[in-house]
Amino acid sequence: MGEFHVLYIRRSDGKLEVRSKKSSERNEPPASQLNSTPDKDGAADFYRPLAYDEVKHLDWRRKLGGMLVRELQGDAWRAEKGYILHDFPENYRLFEHIKIKAKKDGEDGAKNTKTHAGGGHDRQDAYLYGHPQGRKKRFRSPADFFPHLLWLATDETGNTDNCSCKLCVPEELQKPAEDAKAQDGAKGLKPQLVVKKEDMESTVEIVVRKPSAPITHNPSQMKAPVSASATPSIPTPSVPPSMPLSTLPLPRNQDQELDLKYNAFMFRQGELLWFDRSSAWGLGVLVRRYNVPDQNTNIRAYVVQPLSYPADHHERTFQVTVFSESSLRPWLAWSAPPLTTAALNSIQGLTYNSADWPGIIAGKFGPGDSSVDGSILAARAIDSSYTLFEQLPFQQANREPGVEDRSWNGIFFGGEKVWIGDPLRIKSQDLNNLFVLSQIIERANTPGVYLIGNLYTCSIVAKGHQPPSDRNILPRMREDMRVRNSIANGAGRPSTFWNLVQANCKIDLGSIVGRWYEFSLIMPILDGADNWNMRVQSGDVKEAGISLNPRGHYSNQPFTRYPSRLSAFGNAVPQGTQLVEGIEPPPLPEETQVNDYPDVSASHDALMHDASLAVGVDDFLNLDGADQDALPGYVHGYGGQGGNGHGFF
Repeated sequence: MGEFHVLYIRRSDGKLEVRSKKSSERNEPPASQLNSTPDKDGAADFYRPLAYDEVKHLDWRRKLGGMLVRELQGDAWRAEKGYILHDFPENYRLFEHIKIKAKKDGEDGAKNTKTHAGGGHDRQDAYLYGHPQGRKKRFRSPADFFPHLLWLATDETGNTDNCSCKLCVPEELQKPAEDAKAQDGAKGLKPQLVVKKEDMESTVEIVVRKPSAPITHNPSQMKAPVSASATPSIPTPSVPPSMPLSTLPLPRNQDQELDLKYNAFMFRQGELLWFDRSSAWGLGVLVRRYNVPDQNTNIRAYVVQPLSYPADHHERTFQVTVFSESSLRPWLAWSAPPLTTAALNSIQGLTYNSADWPGIIAGKFGPGDSSVDGSILAARAIDSSYTLFEQLPFQQANREPGVEDRSWNGIFFGGEKVWIGDPLRIKSQDLNNLFVLSQIIERANTPGVYLIGNLYTCSIVAKGHQPPSDRNILPRMREDMRVRNSIANGAGRPSTFWNLVQANCKIDLGSIVGRWYEFSLIMPILDGADNWNMRVQSGDVKEAGISLNPRGHYSNQPFTRYPSRLSAFGNAVPQGTQLVEGIEPPPLPEETQVNDYPDVSASHDALMHDASLAVGVDDFLNLDGADQDALPGYVHGYGGQGGNGHGFF
């Protein structure tokens, strides 16, 4: 499938069950019609629900998305752009009617000349069920359903008298077919699609006048999306605003699909992270991830390449496979301590590439651990790097002669890997704000990258009210919020919800402080078992970002673009290092036994150790005061992380 912009429908009148005169009934074909068993002659006549990814389901959503945007954009509609509904409105389901004729004598059924989409039976018609008047009121085609969809998307009143579909309007009131046209809630006023001119490819927003509104320009109702500055100003939300149609494209590969799911892999290929060496913690780059085969439990394995000084071939630079996410930390979870070679800390502007590695290794600057210092300097350089990847085939229209904007599917930014569709932490006075990325744009003739997306904030549900529908919130955000609310409610605290503050924001890279991690998944790891249990008992469900550093907290160095992710790591990793896409496990060596995979069913308690308890020559570092430079609002320090005696490297 080609690239499509995804449209979300926020409102639905769909019903899974409806009341009849005597009882309630399922809003779907009767049970007798859902039986696909053929008769003795091989004939069958039945209905079956269509799955989300089946051809006909996709075809309906693609046609409806195109009709909706074409209707609302009018003359601004561009045929070369693809649109698709993320899903049908809630509780609307597509069923396929399949009719197979009885076989004639001598016919083996091997030959089938039917060529309609989705299969080759004698008859295959699709019907959309869910209309509140019950299963007898079903839609027979995308064109049949479109007027009802348009009404759902544009009429703020929810009055069915304003819907012009054949099921809502009595037959005697319907116009002749050639004059029938979908109307919005303003009874004759065509809904207006407001699109910011220079960002036409990024998002669409439906703006509707209420029926009582005068036919005049009303700035409060005709408000176009506003571009944000480098640091967006976040208004205090009151009533959630009308939601725009989002434009997050479908995942383009397996890794992106997994990374946008809740409770899949927490860490991503190419990311800088901390890993547990059993007796100490090190810095490395994730080069591979996979599910451990032949196991009864779902164990995720991560292969980490440790960082070091150039051409370090010691054993501790060999790749390490980690079988527990509790043995890993995001790069921004802690701040690296000072260099172990004390004299190096006084050299202004020292970088990985400018360091005198032969002299450092030879002890010219005093005692220290060259591998540790190499990893620290490499990590600091990575923190100010970025690499764009997977250029999208779609290119924005030129805004002036010779100027071309390029669109990308993802970016390595600092220590992290970010996809379109990711929630991001941003610079803001309120650490509860999130930016959901929908576009990464690079202008060819000017340096720098800007991002487009929607801005959300975490709001408290008013007492006595239910939170608004979260159906169109990203799955990761939605599932995490459900866990957080369960914890909060269990401690007598109110529920919260993700509230759209501003659509179609435009910000630069400097506004991003890191990717977002689910509170329910990352905090049990950062807290450790005891602290996590205390958090659950108290109902403390603050954003996990409060416990993470912001990207760039080491320095204000300008961003450096690298052509590939591994080129950003340079000589800190061995030549020939590769990032392996997908989750295919590596081939096992012949001598590898099944029991070589560790038992990770028990909780892993390897956490960072408080500096005051760090002992032994392997720790190398005095971590006292390591977090003195912490910025307000963030937890930075490597020291002060309760644990079991682990040190650094």
